[in-house]
Amino acid sequence: METPVPDPSDAHLAVQAQQGDLAAFDALVHRHYGRIWQFLHACCGDPHTAADLTQETFLIAHRQLHRYDPQRPWLPWLYSVARNKWVDHLRRQSRRASTVGQEAIVHTPAADDSQRRELLEDLWHWASQHLTPQQFQVLWLRYVEDLSVAEIARALRLTQVHVKVLLFRARRTLARQWLPAQETGRAEVPSPAPARVQHRAAAPPTTPLKLSLGP
Repeated sequence: METPVPDPSDAHLAVQAQQGDLAAFDALVHRHYGRIWQFLHACCGDPHTAADLTQETFLIAHRQLHRYDPQRPWLPWLYSVARNKWVDHLRRQSRRASTVGQEAIVHTPAADDSQRRELLEDLWHWASQHLTPQQFQVLWLRYVEDLSVAEIARALRLTQVHVKVLLFRARRTLARQWLPAQETGRAEVPSPAPARVQHRAAAPPTTPLKLSLGP
C-alpha cells in the first residue's frame, strides 16, 4: 500500500503562489474560503456582503502576496487582510450614512443539548450587539477559530497584551450583563468564558466563486 502524500502546508502553497503558481493560490482559496466568509458574516450579519468581502479579501491577498512572510503562519495574515476589508467596508458605509448598523446572528450547528445550542446562539447574537467590534473579533477568533493570543494579535495588528485585555473585558461583560439575563427560565447557564465552539457557525456558500486574479 502506498503511503499517502500529506497535503502541502499553507506556507508552502503561499510560497508557490508568490512564485506565480495560480493553482497553489486557488488551493488556499478553497481551503480557507469558508472560515473567512464565516468571520466576515459574523461581523456584518449579511451573507451577500460577507461573500463580496471574502472575494475582495482573497483578491487583495493575492496582490499582496509579496508581503507575506513564509516564516509566519498564513491564516493570521489572511485574517488581517479580511479584517482590513471589513474596516474599509465600515468606512465606506459611514460616508453614506450617519450611522452604520451591525447585526451578526451566528447560528451554531445542532448539538446533543438543544438548550445549550440556543444559549450559544443567544450568546453570539448578544455579543455582536453589545461588545465593541474589537472585543467581538478577538472573542470570535479565540473561541470559534481557536487561534492563539499571538495569532490573534498578528491578525488584528494588536499587541498580545491588548488582545488579552480585550478578551478579559469581553468575558467580564458577558459575565456581568449577558449571564444574569439568561438566569430566568434557563436550566443551564455556561461559564463566564464562553464554551469553545467545536464546529463552524453559519454555513458559507458551498463552492467559492472562481476569483479573477487579473489586473
